Amino acid sequence: MKHLFVEGVNSLLVFFFTIICMYKMMNVRAMRHDMLNQPLPLWLSKVLIWIILLYEIVLVVLLLKRSTRKLGMYVALFLFVVYTIYTLLIINNFFAYVPCSCGGVVRFLSWSQNLWLNLCFLLLIVIAIVFSSNKREKAIG
Repeated sequence: MKHLFVEGVNSLLVFFFTIICMYKMMNVRAMRHDMLNQPLPLWLSKVLIWIILLYEIVLVVLLLKRSTRKLGMYVALFLFVVYTIYTLLIINNFFAYVPCSCGGVVRFLSWSQNLWLNLCFLLLIVIAIVFSSNKREKAIG
């Protein structure tokens, strides 16, 4: 049962990030506009446009290969932690203005809904990592 949960979370992450990457690649202008509208220094926004896309593509590749799947889970966990912190900063008015929401799949969510989505993904990823660790410990022990 735990194995099915881990595989399900992995498949969900692959699907989610594949859709996001495809949206970004098909809508480069919109992605660029959204990123440049973030309350970050311009130089950082310009760099992040491509770094985030590359990071997400690498993440999908890691999740697709069985030998790197667990690493992919940790990479996804890190990404969702960063997204969650950023979303919390926005919700708590840390920045001078509230930027437009993320592009693609989550474009129509409010920042609060985005936070809940991130928290759900974080929970799923943590459980999947724990379940996959337990499986490995049983195999070793």
